[in-house]
Amino acid sequence: MPVAVEPGRCPDWLGLAIREAGGQLTELEQAEALVWLGGEPNALRRLLTEHPQIQWVQLQAAGTDDFTSVFDTKRIWTSAKGAYSRAIAEHALALALAIARGLPEDVVATSWIPRERASLFQSQVLLVGGGGVAQALAELLRPFEPRLIAVRRTSAPMPGADETLQSSELHRAIPEADLIFLTLALTEDTVGVISQREFALMRDSAILVNVARGKHIVTDDLVDALDADVLFGAGLDVTDPEPLPAGHRLWHMHNCIITSHSANPSYALRHSLGQRVRENVRRFSHNAPLIGVIDVTAGY
Repeated sequence: MPVAVEPGRCPDWLGLAIREAGGQLTELEQAEALVWLGGEPNALRRLLTEHPQIQWVQLQAAGTDDFTSVFDTKRIWTSAKGAYSRAIAEHALALALAIARGLPEDVVATSWIPRERASLFQSQVLLVGGGGVAQALAELLRPFEPRLIAVRRTSAPMPGADETLQSSELHRAIPEADLIFLTLALTEDTVGVISQREFALMRDSAILVNVARGKHIVTDDLVDALDADVLFGAGLDVTDPEPLPAGHRLWHMHNCIITSHSANPSYALRHSLGQRVRENVRRFSHNAPLIGVIDVTAGY
């Protein structure tokens, strides 16, 4: 099967994955499938207009909000959703533990001062989003014996959750949560899902972790909440704006950790994306269902 890669961006490991699956690296004019490694959406739109014979597009990222304007129903679209779940869940847990144990203050401390600490053990955990990252996080949290509540778009029970609620029930779940993890897709409905109203519902002992998209949180409201100790702390791998400008107030919050969208390390990305491309090329060659198919109507 002829497969092309975004022009000028085909690393050796990706070419190997395609060939191992029985695919053939080719020029765009002969390609039936395209692997897109994160270039501009407008560039992808132009390329597909010039090469309408391409039947399937594989995107590098798990989140696809940047490409919703490019999606069409003429071809199959797949993302890497689920491929990076364990690495991102691991990072989310690290952020939660660091905030709970007061590490933001400890790493800059120059004197021996007792500080407030929290524990994840037997806590009530709210997972906002019920996809691969949330499910991997549920597995990692089990040794802490939590009660896991998942809030997701569908009413289908999330594997690993003690209870699953629909998105409309989010406000019912927030007041009881010790830990709140944001792992949901970014859509028009989920922009600003955490704002002043939601912070007002949180316990002052709550920890908020965002490993999804920065626009899920209204940044100014988060700054105000952290400044007033409305919640215990926040761990952010994503921000709005992103990158977060130098000197922004969030950088100086004693109860906040920011990692620069690094929940999925580059070596893990290569390994996981290589596996996903290899499997999907094999499946496409055999007319089998692909993994990570995007619902172009929903946008993810």
